[in-house]
Amino acid sequence: MKRYIIPLLGLVVFTIACSSLEPARVSEASFAVSEDNVGERDSTILAMVAPYKSAMAAEMNEVIGETEVTLRKGRPESALGNMVADILFAQAEKRLGQSVDFALSNSGGLRIPEIAAGPITRGKIYELLPFDNRLVVVTLSGKTVAQLADHMASQGGWPVSKSFRMVIEEGKAKEVRINGQRIDPEKEYQVAMPDYVANGGDSSSFLLDLPQNDTGVFMRDVVIEYIKEKTAAGEPLRFPVDGRIKRIP
Repeated sequence: MKRYIIPLLGLVVFTIACSSLEPARVSEASFAVSEDNVGERDSTILAMVAPYKSAMAAEMNEVIGETEVTLRKGRPESALGNMVADILFAQAEKRLGQSVDFALSNSGGLRIPEIAAGPITRGKIYELLPFDNRLVVVTLSGKTVAQLADHMASQGGWPVSKSFRMVIEEGKAKEVRINGQRIDPEKEYQVAMPDYVANGGDSSSFLLDLPQNDTGVFMRDVVIEYIKEKTAAGEPLRFPVDGRIKRIP
């Protein structure tokens, strides 16, 4: 049980005497507060909160789609990571009306180990992507893409969209392909990613100050939208592990 110590300062009493102010003595005490001594819950407050709590529960329990297989997180590649990256790719193109070369997410941005086979709720996507990270598209030179690939390889692999391929060997990125082509150092690439990464998060400071095109939408919202649209169209949700990132021991 958690216990907290709350210092209580005594009231400072001022008295007026001989046209001067003299503060009374200040006392301090500590009391342990736990679940056992917080007192009874306020029924009025509970009644006020109840409708909002019920509405929130109903929203989070909304079934937005279904997966036939369990989508697990892992490295160097995983079904759960492929799902997120592929959705970011599709949604970036849709939202911005531009072509994107590939999409990625840092592995640490996915906060649950799996989505079990069966119905997918809105709340489950909030668990997966709880942070207010927006989807952005960053313009990278071919040289910076190679640096980014090495950075992902050094961490064992990040979720990437199906247009990206590489092999990790001794912590380095090898045989990197984008849409089947080797990286062109003279070319500019459009890469969809969380704004957290674009702004230097997860040791990605080399991406700072690069041109960004911000969708203005949270990642979890575009994931929810995509799943709902595919479900409404009767299309299955399939994100197989297909060799995007391979690791040589």
